[in-house]
Amino acid sequence: MNGSLLFKKASLILLWLAISLISEAQCEECNPDNTCGAGSDYPAICPMQVPDAVVGEYYQQTLTFYIPSLITDPESQLQAEVVSVTIASVSGLPFGITYTLNDEDGVYYPSEGQNYGCATLCGTPILPGVYNVNISVTADLIAFGFPVTQSENFPTSMTVVPGEGTAGSFVYDQPAGCGSVEVNFTASIVAPSPAVTTYDWDFGNGQSSTLPNPSTVIYDTEGDYTTTLTTTVSEYKLQSVELLNVASGWDADEDIFGSPDPYFTLINGSGSIVYTSNAIDNTSSHTWEELDLLLDNPPYSLQFFDEDPISSDDNLGIAEISIGTATFTSGNGTVGNVVIALDTTNQVTDEAIITVFPFPDADFIANGNILVCNDQDLLNYTWYRNGVMIPDAIEPSYTMTQGGQYYCEVQNEFGCVAVSQTYLYCPAVEITYDAGAMEMEVANIYSSYQWYFNGLPIDGATTYYTSVLQSGNYAVSVTTNYGCTTMSEVYTAVVGMEEKGALEYAIYPNPVVDFMTIKCEEKLGPTKLRIIDISGKIILDEQINFVSTTMQIDLTNIPSGVYNLSFNGRNTVIVKE
Repeated sequence: MNGSLLFKKASLILLWLAISLISEAQCEECNPDNTCGAGSDYPAICPMQVPDAVVGEYYQQTLTFYIPSLITDPESQLQAEVVSVTIASVSGLPFGITYTLNDEDGVYYPSEGQNYGCATLCGTPILPGVYNVNISVTADLIAFGFPVTQSENFPTSMTVVPGEGTAGSFVYDQPAGCGSVEVNFTASIVAPSPAVTTYDWDFGNGQSSTLPNPSTVIYDTEGDYTTTLTTTVSEYKLQSVELLNVASGWDADEDIFGSPDPYFTLINGSGSIVYTSNAIDNTSSHTWEELDLLLDNPPYSLQFFDEDPISSDDNLGIAEISIGTATFTSGNGTVGNVVIALDTTNQVTDEAIITVFPFPDADFIANGNILVCNDQDLLNYTWYRNGVMIPDAIEPSYTMTQGGQYYCEVQNEFGCVAVSQTYLYCPAVEITYDAGAMEMEVANIYSSYQWYFNGLPIDGATTYYTSVLQSGNYAVSVTTNYGCTTMSEVYTAVVGMEEKGALEYAIYPNPVVDFMTIKCEEKLGPTKLRIIDISGKIILDEQINFVSTTMQIDLTNIPSGVYNLSFNGRNTVIVKE
């Protein structure tokens, strides 16, 4: 009809103010710009082209639209009165963008002086690209003196550009690491149903995935890895409608050639008409091709009409269409086929670099009691003994003065830390011999001790010292709490009567039964006398006063055995029978 054509040509650009069916957020309420299109008899919108949006950045834009009460077709000069305009729906807006109208119900009445309206577009887009927006309106017109309700659809576009310096489509938790890195990736883009989102990950290390949240990716070799994600958003579109036959009941009186003039409307799941086809004269079958209609609010229905020039159009029936089904039927004779295809509407590729830094070489070599690191040019060195940091030991080499387990912690210029192997240092055990006390000893720093005489262990000699009762070869084996077991070098001791200056003495009898006599060259006075058994146990330890040159010692209560006798700095071995 000319009225509908006129209105369609006017194009109601105002519908750029759009609706986002995928968002419930509300924008700020706007105030119309009353200078937009003032005095014109043709619809206008200000601005004509909305500014580009940027991925990840908040977007807000106010749109003012002007609707005259009377529209004049510039070509034919035919006029139509605009009673009301209802904004039905808009599909294809960028994901994340929504709107708020200044009139909540979306109905405007130019015939009553409501010639201005406005809307605020707002939100944060998440996908770059040029978005093909399909706008659907319902207009009540008076054309040729007849009231007409007409549904129309209007295509337009909106551009979303990528954000500066952002990956945009995925996040990850570990950009770099030392030696190996375990990274968790998560895709950021998930288009709302019924759109289909697919993911193609290339992690740069030979691994890939098609999941939005892939399993942890391990990078275990030094280097830079470029991870790439291609996110594809596809949406179902109605490509063609093939009408094979129409139902009876159309008004043949108004069709001169005795055939209907079919056309159809596409109705979405909200009951809104989102598309109206052109009418085909005098036919019962026809194929509408290259429709490319987005099906983003299912379920959808096709309602067929016979266009009549005077009376109301005849209803030829309504049929549901569904994805995956090619045929439709209204149940009363109107049947046909549809082609619904999954079409790529957005594709985004982003990348990020994951870096694996090398661990430093922490190994060292041992040269005697000196440890020297292989790499002399690292940032930091810290030496440890038995798990405790050694103060001021921060050089590439370290000289060991104590036994223990040693290791080094090093750090390179990337901040990577490594720990060396552990080196067990067991220094030599040195024996000290006190001939006057007839004792041998070592440092009292070990966990356990075992003394040996002529290669055989001495029973009970398990302290840091032992008595020396006989001439021979002595040695000691020690253990530590850090893992060392060390045998000392052999020490040869000579035990017997000794001279002190010109003073001489004699001990008899030897072996002794009950009493032992000590005969000296002169009086000794108070003298320390000690008798020690072979195990090192002190049997007698007394201060004896030599009032004469001869002293008798009672050994009646001493058990039979071999003993060391020490007095006046002299040592000898006696045998008690």
